[in-house]
Amino acid sequence: MRAKLWLGALLFLAAANTWSQSYPNRPVRAIIPFGPGGAGDIALRGLALELAKQLGQPVPVENRPGASTAIGAEACAKATPDGYTICLLPIDAINLNPFLFIKLAYDPDKDLEPVVPVFSNVNGFIVNPALKVNTLGELIEMAKSKPRTMNYGSPASFVRIFMEGFNASSGTDFQHIPYKGGGETTTGLLTGEIQVAFISIANVAGLVKAGKLRILAVDSSTRSAIAPEAPTLAETGYKGFPFRAWYGIFVPRGTPAAAVRRIHSEVLQAAGSPTFREQVLSARGLEPMPPMSPEQFAAFLKEDRLRSEKLVRQSGIKPE
Repeated sequence: MRAKLWLGALLFLAAANTWSQSYPNRPVRAIIPFGPGGAGDIALRGLALELAKQLGQPVPVENRPGASTAIGAEACAKATPDGYTICLLPIDAINLNPFLFIKLAYDPDKDLEPVVPVFSNVNGFIVNPALKVNTLGELIEMAKSKPRTMNYGSPASFVRIFMEGFNASSGTDFQHIPYKGGGETTTGLLTGEIQVAFISIANVAGLVKAGKLRILAVDSSTRSAIAPEAPTLAETGYKGFPFRAWYGIFVPRGTPAAAVRRIHSEVLQAAGSPTFREQVLSARGLEPMPPMSPEQFAAFLKEDRLRSEKLVRQSGIKPE
């Protein structure tokens, strides 16, 4: 019996080694559950360029926006688990949607396998200068003076949960308008369709520098290097919302262990490259997540799920 077990293990290792040597022999698809132009999309495209150099194969990005990231997450979950589909998914798809939807077309635990976290957002309150508010306090006073007339845009569940909590604590009643990505939300600000957005400052850095949009506050612990004039939420007196929006690489459940190990190694290398960290993350105010093994990432997700459930319950948002 022991000899058979050793033989089986040797055959498995030989097969895994052969698979790893031949992988990849065709393009590796990368799914993002947001539309083009947002922080996640831009970051994934930068990561895909680095991966393509390392793998010697194209890594085309596929945008699958809608339903608060559920459409893209479902596409990832139902993809063939052969190592040729990777997905950059946010906290919304994994740890918020299970508490916001009565029925999901995918199960984050059963259908998706965590590989490695990549970065977290620095979000900010963004307005159009035409609104003529210069501080978060002025925005709050304006909203209170015009009840149920001011809108905020949101491409993700994370933002909606934050804004509902903000409404409750500040006495405002900003109304929700859903979008499919940060790019669309930014356009809504520029056209006046919405008055405020709480989104990644990566979406608006250039427009802020050009004077077309204004950041009133950011959710980081210290001021952002790309918007040093904007105070942190804590500086404005707002002390709610205990955690940040993260993004990580996932693959369909059932992807071969050798593929998961190879993808983990390649993504860590790509995400750690100076080009990606400086020109993609730092330049847009995105913060790298600490490197983790797939097992460590899974443990992080389990703890984060508990915090997420509590936050959703406190927001008062009813599952749809």
